[in-house]
This record gives sequence, C-alpha cells and structure tokens, in this order.
Amino acid sequence: MSNTGSTSRRTWISLGSAHSRSILALGATMVVVAWLLSTVPGTIAGFSTRELGVTLLVATVAGIWIGARSVLVHPVTVVVAVTVAGAVLGRAAFVVGHRFGLTALGSELADLVIGLAVLVTALAIGRARRSGPRPTDLLVAVAVWSFLMVDLRILQGAAFRDLGIYLRAGHDFVAGESAYATVPLTAIPADTAQFPFVYPPFTLPFFGLLAALPRTLVVAAWEIASLSSAILALRWFGVAWRWCPVLLLWPPFVEGLWVGNVAVPSLLFLAAASRAAWMLVLGPVFKLQFALPALWILRERRWRDLAVGAGVLAGLAVITLPLVGIRAWTVWVEALRAFQATEANIPAMAGAPLSIEISFPVYVTCAVVAIVIGLVAGGRRGLARLAVASVVASPSLYRHGLLPLLPGLLGARRAAPVGGARHRHEPDRLVVGCRSRGDRHLLDPPSRDPADDRPGGCAGRDRL
Repeated sequence: MSNTGSTSRRTWISLGSAHSRSILALGATMVVVAWLLSTVPGTIAGFSTRELGVTLLVATVAGIWIGARSVLVHPVTVVVAVTVAGAVLGRAAFVVGHRFGLTALGSELADLVIGLAVLVTALAIGRARRSGPRPTDLLVAVAVWSFLMVDLRILQGAAFRDLGIYLRAGHDFVAGESAYATVPLTAIPADTAQFPFVYPPFTLPFFGLLAALPRTLVVAAWEIASLSSAILALRWFGVAWRWCPVLLLWPPFVEGLWVGNVAVPSLLFLAAASRAAWMLVLGPVFKLQFALPALWILRERRWRDLAVGAGVLAGLAVITLPLVGIRAWTVWVEALRAFQATEANIPAMAGAPLSIEISFPVYVTCAVVAIVIGLVAGGRRGLARLAVASVVASPSLYRHGLLPLLPGLLGARRAAPVGGARHRHEPDRLVVGCRSRGDRHLLDPPSRDPADDRPGGCAGRDRL
C-alpha cells in the first residue's frame, strides 16, 4: 500500500515538474485574455488596446508551444505553415469577434502584422529552447503590451522636439545671438523649438556645428548615435543581447529617442562607471540631477577619477571660452534662474517630479533619505541607489528622466565567496524576469574585474 502511494506520489510530482509551468502559463494566458475581452476597449493611435493585448498574448504563447513541438520539422516549412494558419485564424477571430462586439475591424491589418511577427519570433524561441511556454513568457508579453500602450501615445507627440531646441540654440549661437532665455515664460510657446535651452555654454559650439548641417542628416545621425548609446549602456549594465530589443520598448527609452533628448546618450555616463568612473562627473553637464550619482566617486574615494573628470570639464570650458566668451556663462546662470521661474509659472514645463506631488518639506526629506541610503551602501549597489536618488530629487522629470532607474530595476547580483578574497557573481532573481531553473538569464554573467583588488576599489563588494 505504501509502495503504491509512493509510486503515485512520485508520478504526480514528476508530472507537475514537467508540465506545471506550461499549464500555469496557458491557464494564466486564458485568464488575462478573458479579462482583456471583458474590459472597455480603448484606442491609441488607431490601435485597440484590448485587441493588441490579446494578439500579443496569444501569439507569444502559441508560437512558443508550436516551436517546442516542431523541432524535427524543417524551419522554413514551420514558418510558412504557421504564418498561413495564423493569418487565416486571425482573420476568422476578428470576423467572429466583430460579430459579437468583441473586436473592431479598423485596425485588423496592423494587428495581424504585429501578431504574425510576434508569432514567428516566439516560434524561434520555442524551437531554440525546446520547451513549452513558461510564466516568464506571459509576463514578458504583458510587459511588452503595457510598453506599447504608452509608446503609441508617445508617438502621437511631436518628433525630435528636444533636438529642435538644441539646433535652435546652435543657430542662435552661430548667428551671434544669445541662446538663453533670461525672461521667465508665462505660456507654453507654440513653437517647441523656443523652449528654454539650459545646457552650459561649452555645449554651444557643438550644437552650432550640428545646426550648420542639413537637418535630415543631423536627425539621422543623432538617432543612430542615441540608439547605439542605449544598446551599449544596456550591454554595460549586463543585459543580454536577446533582451535588449524588449527593454528598448520601455517608454523612457522610446520617449527619449522620439524627442531626441540627451537623456539617452547621457545614460552612458552611468553605465560606464565600472570602466571609467570619471565619466560620472560629466553627467551633470546635461542633466543636473546626475550630480548625485557622481557622489559615488567621493564615496568610493576614487580621487584620480574625480581629478580626471574635473579636468575634462575644465578643459572643455577653457577651450571653448574664446568661442563663447565669459558673458555667456553669466547669462547661463541667469537663464537657469529664469527657468526655475518658468516652471513655477507653468508647472507642465517641469513634467511630473515628486516635488509637485507632495509638499516641499516632505519632498526634501525624501530626497535626503534617498541620498543617504545611496551613500551608506558601497560598490555597485551604492551607485544604483544614488541613481534612484537622482530621480527622486530631480526638480523636473519626464519619462526619459526615469532611465537612471535601470541599474536598480535590473536587479542585484550578489557576490558569493568561492575561496579567499575571490568572488563569483550570481544574478539574483529579477522582477522583470521571474526566471526559474533552466531559464536563460536576463543579465549576462559578469566577468571579474581585477580593479576590485586595488586600494580604494570595491574588493568584497559588488560592482556595476
């Protein structure tokens, strides 16, 4: 009797370990799809939020399931069969859904194209890992759907708005006029290029050079450079190649790339901290709140990096001084004061910082506490926390201003001693991945940096 019970128990345990994740993913998908179909449909940029969500979820789970079970079939045959079947079934689903009032045929073609693209991608994932859908896959699909809902709204705004501000300032500089507004605004300008320019004077020659080039060329080069910087920053943060396209759909990246803001390339200053910490000193040039992550250099007593960063800033100021003149620096300070008054007159110009959501004393307290928490921790964790503090303390905040949160959002790697002073880095579980045993890591295993052993380094602590 006991043997039978033991055998039965082992059978159920083995069955659960083999299929529970796929069953959970399929069940959860059905629940989410049912919830989406029961919600009131919204429309963004011509896309139905309900239909797009259902398309992404079903295509992801179905593609991985089919891919895992078609390993022995030629990939071309599978892709062709799945594409044809997906198009036919998708069309039928839209027709039936429209008849019962669940779908609208207005965005059918776009939804089918997106669904087929996701289906083929999921198919490749299923064939590569030879396992069925997991809860992680559903989580990623829901996250991507959420990203796209915000991204579509962002794409309805003016493209290259911030880049236009930089180029306008460059035109003013080349024309011998002041690029700075010293009089506070009382209304939002109709021309977004007339928004205040608040970057230091030594950036004016660079933007002046860009302004002298054809705008189409400048926009293309700026976007390519920004996208490359984003990918490089993600890689330096330890994100695997296969996850970069997913994270690039995160609304802060999309908004930064769409408006052409310097926040995206400036992320490199934070990502490069483990390779060239002196670059943290350059961050405040483009985003004043980046001065908080720069405190990490003082916390780690990296005096050489501090000297190099300060030297680079001083060198840029001295080299460009004959071009911009001393007067530009005094006007810049006046422009910063005027911009503070502009934000007071037009709160929308400040975006959505914490300071306008709570009382000022509470805001200051939160900022101080966040900074102290960052300074208490050492190594990589301290830098990630100071980056979070820069968002908390930021006087103005748009979506692209959330990019410094990435080191903290990507999760912590813990250093587990292997012997002596050596450490083996193992990624912790990630909120964005929820991976289980056998899942591929979102973060690549980091290589050991010999610099950890130098005096004043981060030996015994985690590094970025």
